[in-house]
Amino acid sequence: MHVLVASVSGEVFNGSAESLSVPSEMGDLTILPHHQALVSLLSAGDVAVAHGSEHTKVSIAGGVLEVSDKGNVSVLVTLA
Repeated sequence: MHVLVASVSGEVFNGSAESLSVPSEMGDLTILPHHQALVSLLSAGDVAVAHGSEHTKVSIAGGVLEVSDKGNVSVLVTLA
């Protein structure tokens, strides 16, 4: 799946990923390839992207997650 994590400062991550974990207002979410379309508000916590043997982690104050039915995931965040 393609994941874009961005803030007003610029892109935090943009590329293919095996999984994405985010802190939503309803609890932690893990997004995997072929996830159902979804829009969710994010709360303060850590966004974690697994890509290959590497992991990208960023602390956020909040944001919005969108999972499209095409396999694209956009995460717009306010950095903590």
